[in-house]
Amino acid sequence: VLGNACALELARAGRRTLTLDPNGAAGYGSTSSSSSIIRVFYSAVDSCKLAWEGYWGWQHWRDYLQAPPEEQVASFHRTGGLVLRCPAAPESQLFLDRVKSSMEQLEIDFEDWDQAELAARLPFLSTHSYFPPRRIDDELFGTENECGLSGGIYTRHTGYMDDPQLAARNLAQAAQRAGAEFRWKTSVSGLLYNQVRDRVAGVVLDDGSPVEAPVVVNAAGPHSGMVHAMAMDGAGVADDSRVHSRPFRVEVAVIPGPPGLDLDADMPWIADTDLGVYFRPQFPGQILTGSQEPACDPKHYLVRLTDFQSHIPESYRSCVVSRRCQCQCHCHCQC
Repeated sequence: VLGNACALELARAGRRTLTLDPNGAAGYGSTSSSSSIIRVFYSAVDSCKLAWEGYWGWQHWRDYLQAPPEEQVASFHRTGGLVLRCPAAPESQLFLDRVKSSMEQLEIDFEDWDQAELAARLPFLSTHSYFPPRRIDDELFGTENECGLSGGIYTRHTGYMDDPQLAARNLAQAAQRAGAEFRWKTSVSGLLYNQVRDRVAGVVLDDGSPVEAPVVVNAAGPHSGMVHAMAMDGAGVADDSRVHSRPFRVEVAVIPGPPGLDLDADMPWIADTDLGVYFRPQFPGQILTGSQEPACDPKHYLVRLTDFQSHIPESYRSCVVSRRCQCQCHCHCQC
């Protein structure tokens, strides 16, 4: 999505662009497995600015794409979003304070719910607290503490895209209409530099052929850290970057929703620091849930992307069961 969106905006600005993708079509990489949540909850004001601007494009997706009527496009489902306040977790209130500050600076409307408002607005949601998050094999798993949830920050400006792969394809098609060029099943094996090797001047493809370019945009997703390291190593300069990325495998689960609840109408996207999870509606009548990577969960970083295996190992199955039962704690689902 990011790479295709860059290509679209650059092409619309009159730039000549070439997008190189090792896959056979748009969105066939990690994008296709995205939870595709569109949110404006960010503690850094610059991140919040980007999200707020992007939100309107997602909400009016066909118009942003300038797509013809016959083109199939992904759909945005606005659910609202809620970040729960967990008094037992000090970092929870610190994060919420920063989120509130960012949203107030940008004049993004939100509501600050107390515990009574939380119970009234989401009666299916338990306000018991189980912090800290624990794995299901911990003998204290599911044990309540005395704090309880004290409310949260809610905004209506949150939702999800129903098909992230289609959204990536929509962006590629829009970019092509604007004049962008794409090459599929094409990988980058190296970079080109200027004569003094202090500036990237293009890329080398896996077949050895060079592609010169005054600007190279690194939008390689899980590959981006390797491309970044390649640029720094080839230039022979120290890497003073303050932000780095590493390929990191995570799993999400789809579980049955509480009986009798119209999820798309009644459930917002919820960030639950108390249990170390997030969840959102998943049509029809289900809940998609994933981890916030609490300390109890093992971290699965990939040294090489070829290390990725499509099967689900037993350690992940345990995490999935934990996520299901944690959602049961707060959403009365079936574990």
